[in-house]
Amino acid sequence: MEKRITLIGCGWLGLPLGISLIEKGNDVLGSAQSPEKVESLINLRINGFLYSDDNLANIPTEAKLSDILIINFPPSKSTDYAKQVSVLIDQFSAETKVIFTSSTSVYKDIDGLVNEQGDINETHPVYLVEQAVIHSHHDFCILRLAGLIDEYRHPINFLSGRETQNALGKVNLVHKLDVISAIETQLSSTKWNTIYNVCSPEHPSRKEYYSKNADLKGLPHPIFTSEGTVGKEISSQKLIETLGFQFNQSIFF
Repeated sequence: MEKRITLIGCGWLGLPLGISLIEKGNDVLGSAQSPEKVESLINLRINGFLYSDDNLANIPTEAKLSDILIINFPPSKSTDYAKQVSVLIDQFSAETKVIFTSSTSVYKDIDGLVNEQGDINETHPVYLVEQAVIHSHHDFCILRLAGLIDEYRHPINFLSGRETQNALGKVNLVHKLDVISAIETQLSSTKWNTIYNVCSPEHPSRKEYYSKNADLKGLPHPIFTSEGTVGKEISSQKLIETLGFQFNQSIFF
């Protein structure tokens, strides 16, 4: 069934998400921080509007009645992240469900498997926003995303030929297309008021992963100066078991 969806943040992840949602028959409103970007959204059939840290109340009336609000902008775009999200959500109908793209960086650094009950850094700005979402009295879903990659945004491009540490550390990454698929899977779910990790089930060591991806791209290997520890391994088993979700994108490419 077609939904009205408001998407706050139409950048690297949000823009292809918005396009995919439109292709599936949804009515999508999307925020941008400049008139030029609003115009580009409109050209892509996304109903663009201006919204930024210094213009918090500029939410169109039709957006406030959305079925779904997807909050997808980072702390770097806000002077008070948790407050901004609280003010944002308060403008929407009580019937609007909220999806927040959080981060697995909220977990403390430990060695071993980490699920959604893992130890949290409670001062992390993204965790504070999670709390704002949970206490907003809206149905919600929090998606804790691992490190985001695609063919053009890949950490080997920065690590190639450079010194780095922790050769034994586990890699926790997820392809952008799998994140979009996870969001769209939640949109059709009846299970709300929950938290899911979204991380590829592939967890090679940093040395194995970055060396192999350097080979795939014809780049020099990173230079590992320490072995370190295995660190945390983010589990997405809850997402897989609860929603029947399948990761379709390998992190090796």
